[in-house]
Amino acid sequence: MGKRPSLSRGHARDWYYYKDGYSRGHVPALGAVVCWGACAGGKYGHVAIVESIGPDYIMISQSNYEGARFEYKKCMKKIDGQGYISPKGNTAFQGFIYNPIPWNSQGSGSGAKGPYKTIDDIAKAIIRGTGPWFKCYGQTRWNKIKSYGFDPEAVQNRINQLMAGG
Repeated sequence: MGKRPSLSRGHARDWYYYKDGYSRGHVPALGAVVCWGACAGGKYGHVAIVESIGPDYIMISQSNYEGARFEYKKCMKKIDGQGYISPKGNTAFQGFIYNPIPWNSQGSGSGAKGPYKTIDDIAKAIIRGTGPWFKCYGQTRWNKIKSYGFDPEAVQNRINQLMAGG
């Protein structure tokens, strides 16, 4: 987006109702933040990014406090069709916060120029969703990063730093 997002920095359960100016809704979109409130016995809720959309599921990328730093998971549509179940079984689906820069088949920018020479080059292109990264998710993305001769975990760590304002 070219600037730091203004999303909530509080518990995930509060993200969907936070007044930040982003559009919200209940239809999945690529690049949207999917939000779950606190479920029975839980306190914090959960958020993740929509990476792909299937007929009865979404694929998300997520991290977990004191757990996996980055992983891709499938979230099935609830039986009543009203939302999705988180990978850990949270059914307190709230909705989606939409990325103001569309992630679509045309990409969201003009694309990267020339070969990638540094981890920063790839990380920034992935964040922008440009070049060969505009429709590249999950294991495909990791394999493509490896094909450019870089360590996918190092690239993801740099993405995390950039997204945190570093």
